[in-house]
Amino acid sequence: MADVEPSIVIDRRLEREDPTTRVSVIIDQAAILDLDGPVVILGDPGIGKSVLAQAIGRQTGFVYVRAASFVRNAQPQHLIPNGECLVIDGLDEIASATVGGGVDAILTQLSKLGYPRFILSSREVDWRGAADRIKIEDDYGRPAILLHLLAFDRGDATHFLRRNFPSVDADGALTHLADRGLEEIYKNPLTLRLIGEVAASDEALPISRAQLLERACQLLVQEENPRHHDAAHAHAEAEKLLLAAGAYAATQLLCDLAGLFNGPAGTIPDSCIHVGSIAALPHAEAIDAALHTRLVEAEGGQRFQLLHRVIAEYLGAKWLARCFQSGVSARRLFSLFGQGHGVPTSLRGLHAWLAHFDDTLAEV
Repeated sequence: MADVEPSIVIDRRLEREDPTTRVSVIIDQAAILDLDGPVVILGDPGIGKSVLAQAIGRQTGFVYVRAASFVRNAQPQHLIPNGECLVIDGLDEIASATVGGGVDAILTQLSKLGYPRFILSSREVDWRGAADRIKIEDDYGRPAILLHLLAFDRGDATHFLRRNFPSVDADGALTHLADRGLEEIYKNPLTLRLIGEVAASDEALPISRAQLLERACQLLVQEENPRHHDAAHAHAEAEKLLLAAGAYAATQLLCDLAGLFNGPAGTIPDSCIHVGSIAALPHAEAIDAALHTRLVEAEGGQRFQLLHRVIAEYLGAKWLARCFQSGVSARRLFSLFGQGHGVPTSLRGLHAWLAHFDDTLAEV
C-alpha cells in the first residue's frame, strides 16, 4: 500500500549503519543510487518509505515493485529484463506468521533471477535484525547495507506545511503539538499531512494520534469539488463510507490482497477482490460510493487501494469492532488473525487498534 505522496517532496535523510564497524553516518537520498550491493531501508509506518522507494524506482536503471506482487509473480525475470536494480517495497506487507518468512520469500524470488542488486523497504518492527541480515549475507556473499529513514525535523515539517497548506499557521500547528508532547505526529510525513488537512478545515487540532486519524478520515470522505456535490458519495453518511472502506481494509489486510476491483466480475485480476464481494459484507453497502472519496486511490485498470496502510489498519479495526458489536463473537473475530502462532507481523497494526474501538476487545 503506497504512502501518500505530497505535492512538495522533501529530500530525505537516512542513517547508514556500517555492517562491519556498526558506526552510523547520515546520507541524503541521492546517495542511495550509488550504493553497491543489497540495501535495506527501514522506517516506521507513514515515514515515507514507499514515496522514497517510488522515487528511486523512477531513476534510470531501477525498477519499482511491491513486495507482495514480487513474491506472487510466477515469472519474476520479466521484471528486470536489462539487469536493473530491483526496488522492492513493503516487506511488512507480506502476510506471514512464520519467523523470517518475508525475507525468505523475497530471497527465493531473487534466487530465480541470479541474485540481482536490490533495495528492500520495510517497517522497522518487521525487520528481524541479525536473523534477516545473515540470510541476505549467506545468499549474496556480502552484508546488506542498512539505512534507517529519518523522521522530519521541525524545519522539514514547517516547510512541508507552508508549501502544501499555505492557509495553515505552520508554526502555530507545530507548537500546538510540541506543547502536548506530540512531536512524533509532525515528524511523520503521513500524520503531518493529516494535521494539515485538519488545520486547513479550521477544526481544533487533535491531542492524540487516534483523534487525528478520526478527524482526518472524516475530512477525507467529504466531497470538496462543488461539481461533484450531486454525486452519490457526496450524500452518503460519513460513518457508512468509513465502515465500507474499513470492510475492504480488513479484508485486504487479513487476506493479503493486492487491490479492490470494480470492473466486470469475470475479469478480476489475480489477488484482487471485486467491489461486489465487499458490498455483501456487513456494514459495507456504501463501498461503491467510498471509492469516490479521497480515502481511496485509483491504480489504473479499475483497481483501487486505500490511501495508506496506517489508515487501512485504523479503519479495518473500526469495521471489525462494529462487527463484534453487531453480534460476531470475539473468538471468531480473533481467529481471523491466525491460530497457534500469535498475530502475524503484517497484522499487528490492525490488531492493536481493536482495543481503541471497543473496551471489551481490549480485555480479551
